[in-house]
Amino acid sequence: MVSFSSLFLRGDLRLVPRAAFALLIAFAMGSAQAAEPEAKCPAYTQLIPIEKLSSAKLRELNQLFSTVPEACLDESDFLEQRVRVALALGDITTAAIWAERRAMIDPESPAALMDYAWTARLSGQDFLARELITQVLERPDIPPGLRSQLIAWMDTPTKPQLRFLRGRTVVGASFGYESNLNNRPRNGEVALTFPTGDYVFQLDPSELARSGAVLTSYGQWASKIARGIEPIGDIRIVGQARQPMVGGSAFSTQAAEAHLGFDTQAIGLSPGGLPDRLWASIGQYGYGGRALLAAQSLGGSWVFEHGRPQGLSGLLSLGTRCASSPGFWLEGRRFNENPTNNSDIVGANYSFGCRNFDVRYGFDLFSLKDQARGGRLGGDIQRSGLTLSMQSARPYRELFGAWLPDFMAAGINWLGYLRLDRARDQEGYSDLLDFGSRRWMNGQTLGLQISAEMPKSGLTLFGRFERKLQKSNIAFFALESSLFSLGAEFRVD
Repeated sequence: MVSFSSLFLRGDLRLVPRAAFALLIAFAMGSAQAAEPEAKCPAYTQLIPIEKLSSAKLRELNQLFSTVPEACLDESDFLEQRVRVALALGDITTAAIWAERRAMIDPESPAALMDYAWTARLSGQDFLARELITQVLERPDIPPGLRSQLIAWMDTPTKPQLRFLRGRTVVGASFGYESNLNNRPRNGEVALTFPTGDYVFQLDPSELARSGAVLTSYGQWASKIARGIEPIGDIRIVGQARQPMVGGSAFSTQAAEAHLGFDTQAIGLSPGGLPDRLWASIGQYGYGGRALLAAQSLGGSWVFEHGRPQGLSGLLSLGTRCASSPGFWLEGRRFNENPTNNSDIVGANYSFGCRNFDVRYGFDLFSLKDQARGGRLGGDIQRSGLTLSMQSARPYRELFGAWLPDFMAAGINWLGYLRLDRARDQEGYSDLLDFGSRRWMNGQTLGLQISAEMPKSGLTLFGRFERKLQKSNIAFFALESSLFSLGAEFRVD
């Protein structure tokens, strides 16, 4: 093991851990510490060897720190421990906050100043780090050898490195009943148009809608991307598998997606008309146990904050905040087994939403052109849609009274939505269907989800109902389905 003294004699401070570096400075300066008063905080808030703790134990300790008495916030040892735990978890922002507080309550401590300088340096605040090191250098009792090393360290330029902030992992599963597992029509009759007249054919039973139980599982990991302590973007990876209990794997679906987004100003791009946010995503989708298609997309969006809307009543607008976000995207879809369905999409969307106390409401509009690239029936497709949504969050006890046990004293969320969409082919779909006319489809979806988050556990229970109806001039595309499911979701930050 390399000792502090050998590193000090060799002048290689880069190899000294941050906490040890601060202690080395205090030791080298020969500062005599007065006897500490009796600790006001629990024993676990004092300095312990956190280097031996696992990530899970560190998170538990960090959560435990949030429950300590207020008097601990004035204890230098406690604050140093918080800095060390935050750095071990990769949370430089939190570490800088506690390091600053420690330096404020113990400004004469060189170790506290160096803690603060270290976190400032890690977060890309070189100017602040230089100021703090200068304060240490102004002390008359600093050894000459240490002075030269601090000056060299201070003058070494650093660039904030890209890193992931603390991410969030979500896994969940639901079980329920769906009336149309294979997205097929319920009507078994299809009219075909021939020169000699119309003929009605009966569809094979395998081509009709199947109903039954369905199990869905999913997982998601999301994190902010930061340069130093400044968030500049985000990343999200999602996977989902849906397995009906009838038909084996014939109706199963799978999806895997990765999304990456950046704030254009944060990454140094000139605003000059550019979107506030740029994003890209890739996805793979399967059906019936086979890879169905791959999709790649990129786009951008702007965000505009709005003041309080002036309604008929001042009470209605009190506390209301609104925002709107226009955007665009480009997407390419490539089918593995049927390349005639390949297409490129150009789309635009507009979102508007408000929050008033615990109620959120808004709408989303989109319009796109789905351009055929492989001789697809019907040619290009023009699609558009509107989604209206509203959601709220209220404590359990406000809804059901105080008879509920404490472990259920969580919040209930409800989400309701209505989605309307339409699609129009640019060419006749088939000469045998509806006299070769262009296909049209009008759809509507009505949904409601209620969820309850269990306190201090990361567990959320939810129930969901959704009803879909699609009308079309071609009977084969007239669809309807209902879904009811119950599930649980577990979140780890």
